[in-house]
Amino acid sequence: TVASVPATASWWVYVPPRASREQADKEVLRLNAAGIRDTYVVQEQNDMRHAISLGIFRTREAAERFAEGVKAKGVSGATISGQG
Repeated sequence: TVASVPATASWWVYVPPRASREQADKEVLRLNAAGIRDTYVVQEQNDMRHAISLGIFRTREAAERFAEGVKAKGVSGATISGQG
């Protein structure tokens, strides 16, 4: 028999890619000033290069709550992507 493993949903909250690493770094400083410290600048050579990752969540609802909290801190542009 084959064991069935449930797929884990993942929802990503991020700031869309910036034109350069320097611009992404400036955005990270702005996020830090707003109290958002757990960030990661995407380095991979793809269309998300220089996006700023803010977090990965199991449910869309959790991602939406987090994105709303980011917005409440005065940061616009947080985007949610994923599947459930």
